[in-house]
Amino acid sequence: MTPHISYGQYFMISLFGILYNISFATYLTYKSLIIRNNWSDTVKHPWLLVVLACESMYFLSSFISLIQTLIPPSKRPALKLTDDGPFPNIDIFITCCKEELAVIKDTLLAVLNQNYPNSKYTIYVLDDGKDENLQTLCNDISSHCIESGDIMNLKYLSREKKNGVPHHFKAGNINFGLANSTSEFVVILDADMIIHNDFLRHVLPHIMNVNDVAYVQTPQGFYNIMKGDILCDAQPMWYHNVLLHRDTINSPSCCGTGVMFRRSALDSIGGFKVESITEDALTSIYLLDKGYKAVYLNHMLQMGLTPWTFKGYLAQRDRWARGALQLIHKTLFQVLLNPTSHLTLYKRLMYFWYFGNYIIYIVNAVLLTTFLVILGFNLKSFPGSDDDGRRLLFFITPVIVCWRLYWVLEWNHIPNAFQQRNREEQQFWWITPYMCEMILSWMFSCFNKVKFTSTGSIDGKTRSGCRYLYNVWVIKWHLLLSFGIPSLVLYRLYRLDLNDCKEVIFVLGISLFLLLIAIYMFIPVYVVIFMSTICPSKRRNLLIYDSKGNPMFDAKRTVPELSIYMLFYELMTWMIPIAWIIYFVIAYKNVDVNVCEDIRSLDKYRSRDKILT
Repeated sequence: MTPHISYGQYFMISLFGILYNISFATYLTYKSLIIRNNWSDTVKHPWLLVVLACESMYFLSSFISLIQTLIPPSKRPALKLTDDGPFPNIDIFITCCKEELAVIKDTLLAVLNQNYPNSKYTIYVLDDGKDENLQTLCNDISSHCIESGDIMNLKYLSREKKNGVPHHFKAGNINFGLANSTSEFVVILDADMIIHNDFLRHVLPHIMNVNDVAYVQTPQGFYNIMKGDILCDAQPMWYHNVLLHRDTINSPSCCGTGVMFRRSALDSIGGFKVESITEDALTSIYLLDKGYKAVYLNHMLQMGLTPWTFKGYLAQRDRWARGALQLIHKTLFQVLLNPTSHLTLYKRLMYFWYFGNYIIYIVNAVLLTTFLVILGFNLKSFPGSDDDGRRLLFFITPVIVCWRLYWVLEWNHIPNAFQQRNREEQQFWWITPYMCEMILSWMFSCFNKVKFTSTGSIDGKTRSGCRYLYNVWVIKWHLLLSFGIPSLVLYRLYRLDLNDCKEVIFVLGISLFLLLIAIYMFIPVYVVIFMSTICPSKRRNLLIYDSKGNPMFDAKRTVPELSIYMLFYELMTWMIPIAWIIYFVIAYKNVDVNVCEDIRSLDKYRSRDKILT
């Protein structure tokens, strides 16, 4: 069952989203006033301004997220063509580029098994890797269909790539397929995607008789995700939350596979756009700018493979991020800031934030570095006087508590919600070093050639077919942070001046946050050093085949298996709001004097122990 957001859930999410943003804005306003009133002192501690700037960026991100959240999620009905039709002609493109032959074969068999008149759809295997074995496979399948009496239209196409002439990766491959086909409706599938046998019947009604709909996108599912979805491969927030809100205003992004296009719409913009390696998102923008609408059908109808190796995973994320930077470089002035664009202000903001979302990783790195410097060098951690710091507790605690409740509610409708919520939060931090390296690389060399690694392909360096320790250099920052942060926190707590009670509270707050980040940073270390329990050689064991050997789509296999270890992460994430609630109560009850006296007495005992030692 594909998850949906009820109206009751939508109301609660919106309520806590508003409360969170109001409390965040109030906190930032009060903190800014403290800094302004103590400017001469603040300039002596410039890192406090850095923290404020980072917090302001997080507020901007949360505010944009709230704007999206306040738009009700779509409740699109599940439609399906009856046996009476009509059945228009459809072209199905399977885009290939050196994927494993057995993977492509399963995709082909699933497409051939559609509950749709055989004469009404043509399958095009678009091979960008010039694989002779794949061509032979297509010929063998065609011959077998003819021998069995089935009329199937299966064509193998491979374009010529001339040296020195840009071939534009997947976008060029799709445009080659468009130039050699004729049907009005075009389905695009990645080479590893197994679709439901009623895929065409479910998708067609949403585009067939609605002339201003350019494409219909369906969510992606994956059947080779490790137990616990340790790398957050499932991306449930994107597929079962973000796109539902965007569908309400007919502007969901194309995700590159499991999507049906109207050919005339693509022809109106000159086919797939080639200026970004995330050609799907860029093409979406130009179609919406042309005045077309898009549909997101939140019905799981396809399942494929995530990269088997950590290196392949990083290559995929790197490609997405570089594509986002290329996208904003191409569309900022041509579309997003163009007053003649058909895009509404909201749509422009959402697509601009498709790029801006990656900038937050830079903010993560700056804030983390600043906190480490504050902790390591015993620097002042809050602006103004002790009384100002005490009052800040009244403002920062509601922010942290409201954020946690808002975040929990946003995930409530998703299967294994607490696991997937934690995985998304963890990835937000542990992927930061990789995203920062990519962004800096792109900024200093915009013309770098991008190595295209197709999703679902298997890393050629894999020996046993499992994730393994292939290069410790890849996790250099994570090794440093996952072991360095706890060491720094212990050292700082040992050297802490317990006579300064307000400083103790803020140092403890920062330390707790940093320890949580250290735990997150250990995740890539674990993935690289310890092997995955799922190997490419066992891929077929993850699927169900019918009596004819055709792979069968099963939506249940796309739901990541729950890991009991997630209870530990869930407990850790609640420790921060609980700690700040305690600080808040101490300040509200005006018992901080007594607490500080107790802390000072502890400091005396610690000093006496040092002397005795």
